[in-house]
Amino acid sequence: DEKEIIECETKITRADLRNDFTEKKHQIYKNPTPWYSKWLPNKFYFAVPEDLVAYALELVKDTNYGVIEVSAKPFTKNKKESYCRIIKTAKTMQPIFKDKLHRQIVMRSSSELIRLRIKLN
Repeated sequence: DEKEIIECETKITRADLRNDFTEKKHQIYKNPTPWYSKWLPNKFYFAVPEDLVAYALELVKDTNYGVIEVSAKPFTKNKKESYCRIIKTAKTMQPIFKDKLHRQIVMRSSSELIRLRIKLN
């Protein structure tokens, strides 16, 4: 039973996708120091609409990143459903599942959900 931490960022415009690569995180992911390597996900994906797939593939060609196509085209008669498909599989960036990172992600997600619920109420 292998566990993985897979990070996936959704981008819907060329500018958003291109600008994401200027973030410090991506420099760290490309050449992590020993300290930063303990905070890497096992794999990283960009989820993009069909019209950004070719551009995303060009941007990630020299990285371990993967690309997921998200389509609004229905795959059933239910028009509300859409699909995702992996166009480029991400390579492993961190071979070991990090429990500490997993706990941190869960705590942050829980905290964000609580803040959102308070805001909505």
